[in-house]
Amino acid sequence: VDLAHSAYTSSVAVRGIAALRGRPGHVVALPAEAASDDGAVVRMFCRSIGYFFADVALVLTELCVFGRKPHLWHGRLAHHAVQAVANLTCIFKTGATEQTLALRSVLCIAYFAEFSNIFLRLSNILRRRAGTSARTQKATNIALLVSFAACRMVNFPWATWVFLSARRHMQRGVVPLIGSIQASGYLLNLVWFMRIVKILGKPSLPSSVPS
Repeated sequence: VDLAHSAYTSSVAVRGIAALRGRPGHVVALPAEAASDDGAVVRMFCRSIGYFFADVALVLTELCVFGRKPHLWHGRLAHHAVQAVANLTCIFKTGATEQTLALRSVLCIAYFAEFSNIFLRLSNILRRRAGTSARTQKATNIALLVSFAACRMVNFPWATWVFLSARRHMQRGVVPLIGSIQASGYLLNLVWFMRIVKILGKPSLPSSVPS
């Protein structure tokens, strides 16, 4: 399920990024039709946050009903909290056209981060699969490291620059809200990236990075 979510969201994000165009007052922005309420990008935001809410319900059920601590539950809840604020703001904060375009364009760019999760899931699958060669595992781990660096450590600052360049279109309070979300997301990614770097040389990559 995680792999399917990452493949779906990253494919929509890539199509959205390919559609970005220059626009007055923006570095780049989605075309108006691509950022519409019934467009593929916003549908992806809605489906993705539904998936994350389902995971929150699963974690809380495990903790509160069964008294068990799910794997990486702290990181999962932190990630989903940040993602919920970002998604819900971009879905429902639609008072001004230029603000809506800026918010949805930036979140679409940020969703390219999900591409690196494909390699995380593949690495975990290979680790559990009997007979996986050390060379195959190492190649997958390297692909994870490279994709994580590109999709998160480089892509997020670009998304932040795109957002800040359009700040004059934002209503009061939106810039510090989204700016704090971006800073929190980057900090989480930095922590996870350092974990990946630390364990890259090990024979198998533990499932230590939440989606």
